[in-house]
Amino acid sequence: MALYKFRAFYEEDENIFRDVEVKPSNSFFHIGHAVKQAYNLPEDVQINIYQSNDNWKKGKQLPMDNPYKKSGIELGMLQIGNYVDDPHQKFVIEFKGKHEFIFHIELISLMGNAVKSDEYPKLVKSVGPSPFKKDD
Repeated sequence: MALYKFRAFYEEDENIFRDVEVKPSNSFFHIGHAVKQAYNLPEDVQINIYQSNDNWKKGKQLPMDNPYKKSGIELGMLQIGNYVDDPHQKFVIEFKGKHEFIFHIELISLMGNAVKSDEYPKLVKSVGPSPFKKDD
């Protein structure tokens, strides 16, 4: 199964980013939580993900249902692969809680097969500090 590599960079400083590899079958729930962990954001933030155009303007909000819980949404509809139709597909992800953080997520490469022993999504590169300060 092929892999997608997404770059999630902080809206206010694109020199702060995290690269995350995901399977097309992973959901937005998975990538949202992977980005949250990669930036060490608080556990209690609400996550919203939107399709985006090339200028980072938010479009349609995407389903964030936990695929491990039963819901009215078919699990296949939650898969990231169903929303990638551009080699540089873009999404906007918002984390809302005591503080709000906005990240831009862009598909940066399509890769070979997933390694069976690895868990996905997987953080593969981290550059710059998290915008979240624990003492905030």
